[in-house]
Amino acid sequence: MIILSGPSGAGKTTLANGLIETHPEIEFAVSHTTRAMRPGETDNVEYHFVTDAEFDALVERGEMLEHANVYGYHYGTSREAVSHALDAGHRVLLDVDWQGSKNLIELFPDAVSIFIQPPGGQDAARRLHGRHQDSTETIEARMAQYQEQVSHRDEFDYVITNDDLAESLAKLIEIVDRPTN
Repeated sequence: MIILSGPSGAGKTTLANGLIETHPEIEFAVSHTTRAMRPGETDNVEYHFVTDAEFDALVERGEMLEHANVYGYHYGTSREAVSHALDAGHRVLLDVDWQGSKNLIELFPDAVSIFIQPPGGQDAARRLHGRHQDSTETIEARMAQYQEQVSHRDEFDYVITNDDLAESLAKLIEIVDRPTN
């Protein structure tokens, strides 16, 4: 299991996509969320977009490995998404917040956890504005939690500062390709 985490605007999705392009044997575990779909997103590709009631039912039935309230929305990883990949003999890649990462690391101590961070908060804000996917209010809410999120980076096996995409992807690939014990 490969766990990617970091604040909004760090480049996690871009790096995850680059990793999967170079390692087709790695399967991305699609998380659930209650937030609205952004332009260009597709249900069941970037996320499983569900209502609050549907999300609560998944949690109540014990179908979520981890879940958290992030920026006022629920996010979580289902047992099915992870077990499907692992049962097929694939490595599984997850893109989760630091809270979810903490839970997954406890459940899967052999997981490789990687914190992705931008060079600084201003870079994160610039990237979020540049995506043209969120309102100014949403970006401000995400940036208000930036320092809290970055403060958890030492809880991860590796930290990559994504100041150069090609270099950061090369570092990510190097970490993923390391032999495991």
